[in-house]
Amino acid sequence: MLDKLEGIDPVYLEAAENARTSRLPRWLALGAAAACLALLGYAGLRVLFPKSASPEGQPALPLLSVAEDFGGGMGFEGYMAYDISELVSANPWREEMNLTSLPVYRNPVTYEEPYHLPSGTDFERMEALLRQTADRLGLDGDSLILTDDSPDEETRAQIESKMEGAGVPVPEGYFRPTRLMARSGDTEIQVDIHLTAEISFEPALSLPSEYTFTHYSAYKELENAAEYLKIQYGELLGMEEPRLNLYGGDYDIYGRQLYRLEFFEGAGSEVEQILHYNFAPTAFYCDEKGGLCLIRSWQPDLSRKMGDYPVITAGEARELLAEGHYLTSVPYEMPGEEYIRRVELIYRTGTREEVFMPYYRFYAQLPQEKREDGLNTYGAYYVPAVSEEYLTELPTWDGSFN
Repeated sequence: MLDKLEGIDPVYLEAAENARTSRLPRWLALGAAAACLALLGYAGLRVLFPKSASPEGQPALPLLSVAEDFGGGMGFEGYMAYDISELVSANPWREEMNLTSLPVYRNPVTYEEPYHLPSGTDFERMEALLRQTADRLGLDGDSLILTDDSPDEETRAQIESKMEGAGVPVPEGYFRPTRLMARSGDTEIQVDIHLTAEISFEPALSLPSEYTFTHYSAYKELENAAEYLKIQYGELLGMEEPRLNLYGGDYDIYGRQLYRLEFFEGAGSEVEQILHYNFAPTAFYCDEKGGLCLIRSWQPDLSRKMGDYPVITAGEARELLAEGHYLTSVPYEMPGEEYIRRVELIYRTGTREEVFMPYYRFYAQLPQEKREDGLNTYGAYYVPAVSEEYLTELPTWDGSFN
């Protein structure tokens, strides 16, 4: 597989991975160190319900247990750059905000073992989102004919025959659809069970000649293209104050610098902006010729709020990191406080997460990955932002790479 992948432009691997996972998660962008070889998934959080998990006089909150078992895969979360200043984003969190609490949400979609069948899906909301997306594109959402991704009768019979021949019973719900879709001319809209809407254009839409929108466009070029896209798709964005997030700046294995383009709602309180940034951006993707081929908009169901949990400061998280209380896909122990280059607060938003909760993500320069051309690799190390008394136990790195 590695021999085959060697000849494939990493852009296509990234595009295929994005299309397969919807948005697993935006912050889990495997950098050039991983060479887009595999997807790293975090195991979900298990929730316990004690009689009280709060200080006296405060509402009881469920305790959260952080699962340390990472999904299998090759590569690790690393970002290649000559200097940490090259890695950029519009993350609205700032350390001086001095936040005391942040909301935690239960993911309404869960997966049943052993076949990882989804449950908790809401097809009415999926259909409503699809038709609303069509309307915002200037299409007649009510007139669209919807289909889904469930197999046809012939394919279903073949699968059932193979499973039964192997002595494996076909579980209930095995053929349950996971996507709704509709087409209007050259535009196709899909909505998945996590309420992510994807709009694809075939052929891709060309931007006016004065704009450059390619995989390796410079930051300033993408800023200009973003202004055009914001105006052209303002109705689709549906944001009061659309804020541009040109994030990335890391290099691939061929030394090419990449940025990704998306918008999030910049209106609202500090906490609301943090939630908009992490959960509900709209991203634009180009094809190899610089045309607009895909728009993806995340609108997850956050109605199952578990509560506002007290959070620790970035400084306190740094102390826990130094003590070894962290999660990482990096196969090296955190090299030491002197190698920490940056910290930011993010939510883990992967579709397989049972609970969406905040983390501090630390970028540490990895001396083991220093390249002769001066390119550094910055590994990501995560410390739960939720205060320790609301966790069953703190994660501790045990020297393994799961």
